Amino acid sequence: MTLSAILVVARPTTVERCIAALNDLPAVAVHHRDGYGRIIVVQAAASEEDEIAGVQAIEALPDVVSAELVHHYLGDEAEGDRFAAGSARA
Repeated sequence: MTLSAILVVARPTTVERCIAALNDLPAVAVHHRDGYGRIIVVQAAASEEDEIAGVQAIEALPDVVSAELVHHYLGDEAEGDRFAAGSARA
């Protein structure tokens, strides 16, 4: 299992549409946004290959300017649940 914190940058005028598209992706949760088009998402994936495919899917969204992996966790599901709970508090 992998958990990834990803910084997504969208055009400020299309942030709402971008967030809706991100929320439609499987295993992606929007955790934070600011007024400048920056969005923090957490993605869960079964493998590192799935993690990379997920980041590429985010990058391919029409309103995404960039998507950068800023934190990566690889481990068992119980540990991952604790990481995700900590991320949600931020």
